[in-house]
Amino acid sequence: MVRWKNKAEYEKWKAEKSSRKTIPQQSQPEESTKKQTTSSSHFMNIDIEKLPPLVKIFLIFIAVVITIIIIYGDKSEKESAGKWYSGGTLHDKTLKEWYNASYKNRLATSADFITSATPENKHSLLFKNNMNVLKYRASSLEKCITDSSKGLDEIYVMKIAESATACFILLKF
Repeated sequence: MVRWKNKAEYEKWKAEKSSRKTIPQQSQPEESTKKQTTSSSHFMNIDIEKLPPLVKIFLIFIAVVITIIIIYGDKSEKESAGKWYSGGTLHDKTLKEWYNASYKNRLATSADFITSATPENKHSLLFKNNMNVLKYRASSLEKCITDSSKGLDEIYVMKIAESATACFILLKF
């Protein structure tokens, strides 16, 4: 709390405080217009008009880079999340390794089997316009391979490709 030595100091402080809060009068439109234009050119109490040209260019560059990251950064995340069909590594593995692998790896490997068994001239008809067809077939193949040998320890040494071939016949792909 501020204490004044005498009443004169208090009155001086009160007058200064009230003069800071005064709103420009209607009779002075030029001054209020001037304050509005200068306040719009301030960003965080920095007068942008007085900045050197190199700093202005740098600020514009940063704004453009941030905008590009916001616009295209989101798309790259969606595209990477959409590539469920890539990264399959189980083509020449055994059923034991199939069961120990992640679902994503099994699904991607199944998609590889589907596309390699489909004739090239049918790829564009089946998969190019609608990846849901490929995903449906790949998930069906993954489920068939997984379910057909579950609990049969003696066939865990069987290659995935052999089991996939049997599932192709069962699923009539």
